[in-house]
Amino acid sequence: MSDEKYLSPQKGERFLWVRFKGLGDVLQAAADAFLVKKKFPGVSMSFLTMPIYRDIIAVQPYIDEVICGNKNPFSELFKTARLIKEKKFSWIGSTYRGGRMPLLSLLGGVKKRIGSSKYFQFINSYNVYDWGKEHGFSFFDRGEPCIFAPPDSMENASKILCKLPGRKIFAIIGAGLEAKMLPLENWVKILLPLIDDGCGVVLNGHGEKENNTAMRIIDGVGVKNAERVLNLVGKLNFTQMLGVASSCDAAVGNESGPLHMAALGGVPTVGISDYIQPKEVGYIMPWFYSVTAYNKPLGNLKNRHRSQSAIAKIPIEVIVDKVREIL
Repeated sequence: MSDEKYLSPQKGERFLWVRFKGLGDVLQAAADAFLVKKKFPGVSMSFLTMPIYRDIIAVQPYIDEVICGNKNPFSELFKTARLIKEKKFSWIGSTYRGGRMPLLSLLGGVKKRIGSSKYFQFINSYNVYDWGKEHGFSFFDRGEPCIFAPPDSMENASKILCKLPGRKIFAIIGAGLEAKMLPLENWVKILLPLIDDGCGVVLNGHGEKENNTAMRIIDGVGVKNAERVLNLVGKLNFTQMLGVASSCDAAVGNESGPLHMAALGGVPTVGISDYIQPKEVGYIMPWFYSVTAYNKPLGNLKNRHRSQSAIAKIPIEVIVDKVREIL
């Protein structure tokens, strides 16, 4: 280590990694915890998140403990800080830039705090990215799979997918914003040639609106192709979803939590977006391919300036060719 001020976790010390919400963000944070555990295998690695993400984080082999809490409202933040204090962690880390993260670290009584706060970095002991660099690794490294499906989820996926013919494509048809979602008619045009190639398609998402989209996609590809399309929208919890995604030969879809899941799990993945996502989003795996409407970064572009019409402009054949390429 080039500078002794950048302390290293010692064997047996308790390390807490934090990310509260957003499936994709939580999974990317788990990937960060994976890097720390890989570098310092002797630490006890805990993860703090919201209850909805407990199960998928708990099955990761490098996570020793999952605790649940929240940073909003302040009453929950103080309650979570008390929980952290009771656990007596030696280290706490996060790449989340919000101001409540360093406050939580401070109130939790953790002395070694690594983070990247936009306004309260002075509360942290180290900048998280500098700390990683000083220890010989980058928190942007996604060079190997780091989200793993447990055996029971893989067995369940095998049962679910056994009747689906051919190579299997995990199609992510939903997203948190309509501006990030490929239009229904485009999905039909993308999937038909892949079905003609002999592929089976798994439609993934959640909620009534996305289930309606899935049903309309099935109608769009026609009765003769019905056996080649499996609608799993709203039918899987996150751990089951991970098993299904990991059992597919390729993934394609909108920028969303399940896309992070497939990509971080090592599935060859085509991500569709209006703008190229910056490296902070975490799509920098050698098996990830981006298809975008505009050849420029999203940057600070506000969501109100984005619209579905942008992503709809991506030529269908470009997406189809890229999926064929990774297959």
